[in-house]
Amino acid sequence: MADETHAHLTGAGQYDCSPEPLPTLRHSTAHLLAQAVMQLFPGVKLAIGPPIENGFYYDFHRDVPFSEEDLVRLEERMRDLAKADYPIVREERSRADAIRYYQERAEPFKVEILEALPPDVTRVSFYRQGDFVDLCRGPHVPSTGHIQAFKLLSSSGAYWRGDEHRPMLQRIYGTAWFTQEELDKYVWSVEEAKRRDHRKLGRELDLIMFHDVSPGAPFWLPKGMVVFRELERYARELQDARGYQEISTPILVNKRLWEQSGHWEHYSENMFKVEAEEQIFSLKPMNCPESTYAYRHGLRSYRDLPLRFSEMGRLHRSASTSSTWTRTTGRSGPS
Repeated sequence: MADETHAHLTGAGQYDCSPEPLPTLRHSTAHLLAQAVMQLFPGVKLAIGPPIENGFYYDFHRDVPFSEEDLVRLEERMRDLAKADYPIVREERSRADAIRYYQERAEPFKVEILEALPPDVTRVSFYRQGDFVDLCRGPHVPSTGHIQAFKLLSSSGAYWRGDEHRPMLQRIYGTAWFTQEELDKYVWSVEEAKRRDHRKLGRELDLIMFHDVSPGAPFWLPKGMVVFRELERYARELQDARGYQEISTPILVNKRLWEQSGHWEHYSENMFKVEAEEQIFSLKPMNCPESTYAYRHGLRSYRDLPLRFSEMGRLHRSASTSSTWTRTTGRSGPS
């Protein structure tokens, strides 16, 4: 993954446009989506559209979210554009000309991308297909006719550059494959995953519920606790048979432990922080650092090894770019 400044040189993507065939196809499909959006929804502003694992997305600035009906219309227009088989042609412009081009078209996100490039970048590339042109490093497939097996999957909100203080954009996700067979297989797997989604099953079976008073964290209902306790019992049986001793460590821990473990330097943006009595604490995102305190509370000899501790702890992690909480359970491994 490229750093953000370099990645934005690619124009449409948050990631470098890979020369590998499948990411190239998917990035080209993101351009096809953007072309369809600009035709069906004039006035929408373009942001970025990278290939990602299993597909692609493109972010647009629009006052209202895209509906399911919008996605159907967009996919139909994309198929028309693919049938037209427009050549995808690379063009170059000076950076200054590119900035003026997007300023004249009131495309603030493209202007910001260009202005954030390093000073030594004097020329940038565009890719044109029919009436659509987009800032992009490339590469792309030779023409829109090479894009055949694709599907739009969903839409959601996403902050510009992952910053909640920046504009909210509308993100459309899709997938693209070389063959219809591969596409059908992937779409089937997505539908099966939805059918087995724990949030859906939890609601339908009256196991768990969610509420915005604690985003992302389940409220375990009576039937759910039956399942929860059975899983705990089974896990403890397996751990007991393998010589694990169970411990329990605090949920709230002083900052100095996370500094010592390295989490504060590399992971603090994903930790929930609490200030009390002029000190900084964090809800633990993992058990391992605390388990070391249980290990070192007394002298140890090599004769004590292997020493196996386990913990069924409650962990709290923050997906900071989307302001979503996650809460998981974790087990510390052998110490």
